[in-house]
Amino acid sequence: MSDTKRYWDIRASTWSTISEPLRLSDAELLHYEMMVSQYSKSTSRNCLILGATEKLFDLFGQSCNITCIDISNKMIELIDRTKHSSITTINGDWLQRYDQHIPDGTLTHVVGDGIFSLLTWSSEYIQLLNNAYVMLRKNGLFIVRLFVPGANPFNPYANADEHGFRTMMHMAIIENEYNVPIHFEDCIVTYSFPPLNSFLELASRQFKIENILFPTDTGYNDHYVTVCLRKK
Repeated sequence: MSDTKRYWDIRASTWSTISEPLRLSDAELLHYEMMVSQYSKSTSRNCLILGATEKLFDLFGQSCNITCIDISNKMIELIDRTKHSSITTINGDWLQRYDQHIPDGTLTHVVGDGIFSLLTWSSEYIQLLNNAYVMLRKNGLFIVRLFVPGANPFNPYANADEHGFRTMMHMAIIENEYNVPIHFEDCIVTYSFPPLNSFLELASRQFKIENILFPTDTGYNDHYVTVCLRKK
């Protein structure tokens, strides 16, 4: 994890240039909105957002208590405080527990975009699922977009982006590798792309699979999927 912070500090400088499908499309954002609404609106909402993904903050009204955890302070600095002045931010690792900020069983939602692909399969997946389970209230929701190997491998050089993400995914599909190390400047970070069914099998130990939705407005629809998990 030592290179992860530096990697995202560097990425923050070009974050505004990264486009779909690495960033949420309009259809995918609607999936999030629909899933978020599945928790009773009559109950006060207490949300944790993993990663400083601006579009996810807009899913919750001003009455919602929002905490954001990001390992990169540079990414946190990108948050528009004129729109989201009340958000509590923690510059830290998603795999750690922050009991003083988030007591057990207090969250209605845990939300993130592409977060699992930044973890090592499967030990860190298990750890994050466990953390979410402990922090959520009964019937609380864990909503995430996953990057997964699809049925139709694509040309990694078509519409290539400088992030190199599509090339990494292509490697994972062709070589059937779950954890793919990449070099970026002087950093080495690992992305993971387990098959969707492998993730769902892992998550179903503690969560009910509430929804699985694929986008309709991207060129690689079967590689991006939004999943809503409900705490059992």
